[in-house]
Amino acid sequence: MSNVTTLRRASTTFQNAIAQPTVADDIRDQLEILDELKRELAKRQEALREAAITLGLARHDLSNRETAPNKATYIKLHGLDAWQRDHKATSVRKFIWT
Repeated sequence: MSNVTTLRRASTTFQNAIAQPTVADDIRDQLEILDELKRELAKRQEALREAAITLGLARHDLSNRETAPNKATYIKLHGLDAWQRDHKATSVRKFIWT
């Protein structure tokens, strides 16, 4: 069985396992398992990318990006009044167990 077939079977198994959670503990357990699975898949993805680079099938593309200063640096550079006038606040949605 190939790696791709194994991954497809695992994906189907996980989809079936999470399709109908029953109780809160089961949901928590499933989320913990999925978090661990995501970490493991991310490691495997990175290993495959490194293999592709080693084989000359891919490369990393480096580019520059500009960033804005954080709150403390902005206030140090421009003052608190400028920060209060110019900053933007946004809502952040975070999952928290009750």
